[in-house]
Parts: sequence; C-alpha cells; structure tokens
Amino acid sequence: MRFNLFCRHKACSQSGFTLLEMLLVIAIIAILAAIVIVAINPARQLAQARNAQRASDINAIYKAVQQYYLDELDWPDGDLDGSLQEICDTGGDTEIPNCLDLSAELVPTYLSALPINPGGENYEIALQTSNKLALIAPGSTEEGLGGVAIGTSTSLLGGGEDVPCSEQEGDARRYCDLEDINDAIVAYIAANEHAPYLDCGDITEPDKFCQACETEGCVDWDTLAAELAEYIDPLPTDPCGDACYVEEPRTFYTYAYVAPSCLAFWYSENPEACSEEEGCYSNEAYGLHADTWDDEGESISYGFGSF
Repeated sequence: MRFNLFCRHKACSQSGFTLLEMLLVIAIIAILAAIVIVAINPARQLAQARNAQRASDINAIYKAVQQYYLDELDWPDGDLDGSLQEICDTGGDTEIPNCLDLSAELVPTYLSALPINPGGENYEIALQTSNKLALIAPGSTEEGLGGVAIGTSTSLLGGGEDVPCSEQEGDARRYCDLEDINDAIVAYIAANEHAPYLDCGDITEPDKFCQACETEGCVDWDTLAAELAEYIDPLPTDPCGDACYVEEPRTFYTYAYVAPSCLAFWYSENPEACSEEEGCYSNEAYGLHADTWDDEGESISYGFGSF
C-alpha cells in the first residue's frame, strides 16, 4: 500500500464551503441575473417582435385595399369612411357593430386570410380626406413603444401625444418614415405634375440608374432631399443604414427612391409587367422602398398604385 506523503502537509487538508460562503455566492448570482434581465428586458423584446408582425400585417392590408381600389375603382365595403373601424371576419354575421368585414372582397384574391393582431385586438381602418387610407394596430404602444400605424398620427393608437418617427424603433420607424416621404412625393406631384426626376430627365429618357439611395451605386440621397425640401425637411434616412451592412450575402439597409425614367427603362425591358394603359409609363410613376429589419425578407413599398 502506498501513502501520499505530501498529504501530511497542511495544504492537503480538505474543508467544504461554509453556509455563509454559499449564501454570498447565491446572492451574487441573483444580482448578476437581475442585471442581465433588466439589460435584456425580455418583455420589451417580445413587444418589439409583436410590433414587427403588426407592421407587416397592416402593410399587407394597406396594399390589398389599394390594389382592390385600382382594380374595382371603388373601396371595399361600402361603410368605409373617415372614422376608425375595426377590421374583422364576421363569418357572415352582419350584426357585429363597428366592424368592417373585408374578407369577402380581399380574400383570397388579395390576401390569403385577414391578418390577426398578435395582441388579440382587431386592426382598424379609416378613409381620410383625399382618399387617404389610415390603418392602426391597437396594442402596439405596449412597453413604451412608439406604436404602429400607416397614414395617420400614432396619437390615435392610444399612446397620448403624437410620437415623431425619429423616436420610434425598428420597422415601426421605417413605416413611419416612408409614409412621410410618400406624402411629400404626392404633394410634389400635385404641385409639379411629375414625380421628382433626380436630374435624370423624364420618361422619354429611360435611365436604369436613376434611383436614389443612401449607399454607393445610386444617385445621392441628398439629390432627392433637395427636390423635396419644400415638402419634407430633413429627408429621413434608414435608422440602421451602413451599420447593418452585410458583406455576404451582400445586403444594404437603405431607403430607396426610383424615378420615372428608371421605371420607364424597367418597363421597357419587362413589357409584360405593366401596360401603358395602366399608367406605368408616366412621369407621375415612381417607387419608394425599404427592406424590413425585424421581418427578414419582407419590404415596405409605395409608389405606383399608392397615390
């Protein structure tokens, strides 16, 4: 039998943790866990995820209603007016008060199904002056978020004072910004009888490079800012921009504006996409676009068909 002679040394003596030491370790772990939870704020993270879904939903409804109007030259449901009304699927029960059932007109031609608010409340819609649609997502001001709306003030969301776009976060900010930019372009068209040209000329001079964005390879965003300065100043920029640039696959996050001459070039190369009778070959035709961050693969678009 072998003996470990070194274990006669005092250093080899064994002892466990005392109760006080264990309590101190547990207290430190609890404090660190609390700090991490506060920093991450999971409730706010979940609220932001729900708002990303809400933003995607009301954008889909907005596009569907606009496309319905283009096809039918009328708005779905004869009761659509200036007051906010809930969008719901009544299942044929017309007795539900303050409820617009758009499913008959929009599903399945324009929507596979009416989107459902993740918070449970129904989305709301109104037709404002100058045939401007407004949609809001009730519940989107939870956890102090700025709220989700298209075509209207976020103060209607129940959040009290109107929240500027610059104080909103993520895709809620993008929807808000693009709505403001689109309103400015519409006002520009009303005053000038054409969309901003970006110094590229009109549709008689098709130019596939005539689009403005915040990255290389485009007309400088400041060029569009100069043309719209009378209607919106400063011109908003993507809240993430270059900070969210991805090398592989190459991905930019930028607002982008497509001028009439660029659309004219694209339609000349893709004649099946649009006919001249539909108004695509027009100096009032334009595109306005942003990729969403919270809902990967989706986008926010305005332009032809939205004014």
